[in-house]
Amino acid sequence: MLAVTAAVAAPLAGCGGGGSSKASPTSYVKSVCTAVGSWVTTIKGRASQLTTIKPASAAQGRQELQSFISGVISDTDKALAAIKSAGVPNVSNGQQVATALQGAFTQIKGVLAQSQNQANALPTGSPSAFKTAATKLGTSVQQSLSGIAAGLSALRTPDLQKAASQTSACQSLASA
Repeated sequence: MLAVTAAVAAPLAGCGGGGSSKASPTSYVKSVCTAVGSWVTTIKGRASQLTTIKPASAAQGRQELQSFISGVISDTDKALAAIKSAGVPNVSNGQQVATALQGAFTQIKGVLAQSQNQANALPTGSPSAFKTAATKLGTSVQQSLSGIAAGLSALRTPDLQKAASQTSACQSLASA
């Protein structure tokens, strides 16, 4: 999941949210990068905790994974709300950028909800079967989220990129 957050975060530094108010490029990217940065940090923390757990059984492993995904869905909801409240960047294609980023986070939430359903069905009869299925699920989620992130890179604008390069919250994302 850590690779996923980095893959999603990198293209987002130059994009924006889906609210209706016009925001200066600097104000806008600061809000968006702060929201995405908090999202990435929280998910990394959750992933770190998850990797330290040594479940006693496959059933407990499934429970821990379900809890992790549920938390990430909640984190994604918070990030999406913050992105929406960032408004629309006052740039030539600002509404397109804002709509695309909001849509991306909505897609991320959908992928996570689907993975939650798949996690609920993970086999618990054998530790090796659980591990194989959980690994396959993780790979599938990473591929889906990376595809969503890749779709955002075409929406970067010079004004937003310039503002992002001068905003510490966005610079922190670049190294996430």
